[in-house]
Order: sequence, then C-alpha cells, then structure tokens
Amino acid sequence: MDNTDPVLTIDVISPHTNESVGKLPDMKVDEVGGLIDKAHTAFLKWKETTISDRAEIVMKAIDSLEHSSEEIAHLLEQEIAKDIEAGKKEIERSVEYTKFTVSATKDLNGEVFFGDSSKGLKKGQKTGYSSRVPLGVILAITPFNYPVNLAITKIVPALMMGNSLVLKPPVQGGLASTKLFECFIKSGVPEGVLTLVTGRSSGIGDYLVTHPKISMIAFTGSTVTGHHIAEVSKGKVPLLMEMGGKDSSIVLSDADIELALDEIVKGAFTFCGQRCTATKRVFVESEIAQEFIERIVEKSKTFKVGPLISSVQKDLILAMIEDAKANGAREVLGGQAQGNIVLPTILTGVNENAKLFYEEQFGPVLPITIIQNVDQAVNWINTSRYGLQSSVFTRDIDKAFSIAEKIDTGTVQINAACGRYPDNFPFVGVRDSGIGLPQGTKDTLLAMSRQKLTVINKKV
Repeated sequence: MDNTDPVLTIDVISPHTNESVGKLPDMKVDEVGGLIDKAHTAFLKWKETTISDRAEIVMKAIDSLEHSSEEIAHLLEQEIAKDIEAGKKEIERSVEYTKFTVSATKDLNGEVFFGDSSKGLKKGQKTGYSSRVPLGVILAITPFNYPVNLAITKIVPALMMGNSLVLKPPVQGGLASTKLFECFIKSGVPEGVLTLVTGRSSGIGDYLVTHPKISMIAFTGSTVTGHHIAEVSKGKVPLLMEMGGKDSSIVLSDADIELALDEIVKGAFTFCGQRCTATKRVFVESEIAQEFIERIVEKSKTFKVGPLISSVQKDLILAMIEDAKANGAREVLGGQAQGNIVLPTILTGVNENAKLFYEEQFGPVLPITIIQNVDQAVNWINTSRYGLQSSVFTRDIDKAFSIAEKIDTGTVQINAACGRYPDNFPFVGVRDSGIGLPQGTKDTLLAMSRQKLTVINKKV
C-alpha cells in the first residue's frame, strides 16, 4: 500500500477554451518555508562568488533561453493567449535586457572619500571607500502578462549583485516561468540561489512577504495587491514595486494625426490592452476631435485581438463599458464579446462619472474625452491616483516640453505611445503606480544592493 501523500496541483486554464493546459505544484506554507531557508543558506555562499563567475552562469542561462524560444512562445500562447511572434519578442527582449544588466554590473564602481575636507582632520588621516553588497534573499512576484520578461528583470540583477532569489510566478504564465527557471538551473546556478515557488497566492502569499529571511520584495502587478503587500510587510524590507496605470495620451490640434492614430491604436489594443503601459485614455482637442474619432474607429476595426486572460476579466471589462454608457458615453466601435474575446471598443464622451474615466481597465477599450484646452487634460492626469506614463502628440516641440514639465507621471512620451522599452531607461511609477526606487538596468542593480563603507584610519 502506497502511503505517500499525493502531490497537490493547480490547473493552468487556457483563455482560449477555459480548459486546463497544464498543472503546477500547489505548494503549502511548510514546503515554502523550507525553500526560503535553503535560499538563505545558498545566498551566504553565492555572495562570495565573483561578478565574472556570476556573469558566466547568467549568460549560459540566457543562451539556453534563446534556444528554448520556440517552446516557451508556444506555452505563452496556450496559457496567456499571447501570439507566437509576441512571445518570441518577449524572449528576445529578455536576452537584450540581460546583456545590458551583465555589462552594467561589471561597470559598477565604488567611491573614495577623503576626510581632510572636514575640520581637524589631516590629509590621509581618514580615507573611506564604498562598495555595493547584496541584500540577501529577494522575493520576486510577477504577473501573467509578461511572465518571462518581468521575471528576467528581477532574476538577473538580483543574481548579478550576489543575492539569491525566490520567484513566485502567476498561475497563468507559470508554465513558461517553469521553463525559464529550468534554463537557469541547467546552466549551473547553484541549488537554492534561484528558487521557484508555485501555489495559490491566497494560501502562501502573506507567508512569503512576511518571512523573516526575505530581505527585499520586487513586485509587478495590480495596485490593490501591491498595497496589500506593502501593508502586511509593515516596512520591514525594501520594496521595488511596479503597479497599475491609467496612461493617458493628449492629442493636440497641430499633431501629426496619422502618427498619433498608429501609436494610440497600437498602444490601446496590443495584447488586448493587458499592459500597465497600455493607452487607457485619450484627450483630444476639440478642433480635430471629429476627424480623429472617425479615423481611429476605421483604423481600429481591423485590429486583431485575442482572448482576455479569463472569463472573469472579460465580465469586468464589459461591466465597465456598460457603466460608461449608463453615464453618458457613446459606443462608436465594438462592445461585443465572443468567448473571452472583447472586440476593440471605443467610447466617446466618457466623463468623470464613469469608472472607465478613472479606473484602470485591463482590456481592449479606449475612452476618448474631448478637451477645450490642454490644462484641462493635464489636471485630470495629475489628479489621477495613477502616475505611470503619459504621452503628448504635437508638432511643436517647445509646446511638447512645456506640457511634459507640467505632467506629473513617471515618464512622459512625446509623439509615441506609452511603453517601457527600452529596458535600459529608468522606469518610474508615482502615486499608486509604484513604490520604491526606479527600475531599469542600473537602477535595479542599485536597488537590489546596498552601499557599504570601509574607512582606513592612519596615524599622520
């Protein structure tokens, strides 16, 4: 008789069919606790390795990731409905990010401080030099929409700075995350330096973020979840958080309309708008509003979208559309659902009474509001709870810079849709869009380490 306990699993549900396409271990608190203990033990050895040795292992892992591109892209298509080419692009981008980060780590230098600038100290009496040292065990929590890239942007800087890392991926996206994890393990990452934890967040989430051996939490996901993590962790560890956005585009009357249309349609509907940097509101000046709306409707009709991540998300999006219409908005395109697919939808006359005006929608819905002056739009952007990105379309570069200076978001794009790429740029969220230091190649390396000062004292 077999008395072994059965392995508990979670089904990964396909957005296409609402049926299981794979299973992940449903880990419990006791198992997770043991893994964190092992990660801490592994950290104590890993931090003593050289940067060049870490780089060699990380680059082997990325080479393995490149060779697994086709397989992982197909997994992304099955579990999150990302098309194959977009999946390959995510992996390509992850490889590029890794090369940037490895190079930036090698270029990090400390500083030297001389004490004789202070009164009473002689030249050479006190000399200090600073270095960067790792924090310990970093917990990385990633979302479904970019389960490879947003894991890489946490794994690589953590390991390169000498930390160990525990990765908690989403359920949908967990199959691709598992393959990514395998690429690192078979490339020589020592046991415990990189740990994969899968399970229901309701069961292990709070335990993970409050574990005493976790030295930092790097999170990408919803604002609600981010604030919950911040609350339960009680400020005991540094937080590096990228959260939601209500990224808005302002289209001025002198804009290159064709450019604005291309960028906004792509920004709103790519991957069904399930991105923190998706274009989620448009403010257009009244002089060109009618032409702009007519042309964006025509352009959006042929934009192909896949299913949303779940039937629950589909229902939320449809409810936001109905709420906007009940509050005076006019649906000029879309609004229909086919399974988990919501067709590209555009609404005009969206006002402050509608949830779609101020809440983040994670779906292919674009609200358009006509403005009489730019300050009106700037005020709405600056009083939003979110402050991730915004964009301004105009041919007048002086006007663009003037408006950009007034807008209070982490990034302002001029004549382009909102977006995180390229990854070596700082990525900043203010208000409810981010907590902690900026992200980006060098920024994340600094966030995942701390400064240590050593002082040499001489008798002079």
